[in-house]
Amino acid sequence: MIVALAVIYLLGLVRARALGAPGATVRVSSFVLGFGMLTIALVSPLSDAADRSLSAHMAQHTLLLLAPLALLGGKFGVRAIQAVPVRWRGTIAVPMRSAARRATPLSTFALVAGAVVFWHIPAVFEPAASDAWVHAFEHWTLLVAAGLYWGAVLGYARSSPGLALGTLMALLMFGGAIGALLTFSTRPWYPGYAERAGSEWLVDQQLAGVIMWIPMGIVIMGLGAWVTATGLKPTSESAKLLKKNPYPSREAGEARGPATSVGEVRRRPASSD
Repeated sequence: MIVALAVIYLLGLVRARALGAPGATVRVSSFVLGFGMLTIALVSPLSDAADRSLSAHMAQHTLLLLAPLALLGGKFGVRAIQAVPVRWRGTIAVPMRSAARRATPLSTFALVAGAVVFWHIPAVFEPAASDAWVHAFEHWTLLVAAGLYWGAVLGYARSSPGLALGTLMALLMFGGAIGALLTFSTRPWYPGYAERAGSEWLVDQQLAGVIMWIPMGIVIMGLGAWVTATGLKPTSESAKLLKKNPYPSREAGEARGPATSVGEVRRRPASSD
């Protein structure tokens, strides 16, 4: 799967550049970052350590939740469409655009929050970790839910920044609450992992909570700052209008004639008539 993502992206990038479209270095770097996150989460020693250590397992989940954001920052969806032969692009682009229009920050927030809560319920978490197929399905649901949410936030950053920012703050509090509870709990949440960790189970569980809490919180706050800046930035049409006429109210007032204040009216001498 990871190799397929790289091949699709590179093919789309090559075809885009062949048509004269520039491939921004920042975009490519963002994709490389997301690709690296997936590689570390799924095929590095971290994946094996996740079977024995709760903190490693939480690090894996954090990478799976953040990787889609970096992939989308690299315009993976656009490159995926460009990688397909022209005659088939409409078949792929239409449902992708339809899904993007239907995915709002609010609905996708509920989706990703529900996925995180469900897969971290102790009665679900440990059985899923011990079954390869269920564990793979867990990873897919986290990736898809996170991808839909990050895509909705990025898509609404300009048109409705308040909504995007509101769900980011809700996610910050939601994830922070789970991480804090896990960090400061003195009882094992996952007995199987506590048993494998031995006498170090509490340290391992506290580290797992910090991993869930801090890195995700930093990313969310950074993305929130970007959404705020993007929402405050004027659109291209507004920028053109402002450049053409930076003082519209002043010119409008001059067109109507000199304005007369209430004070001037009161100070005006009475007519001799």
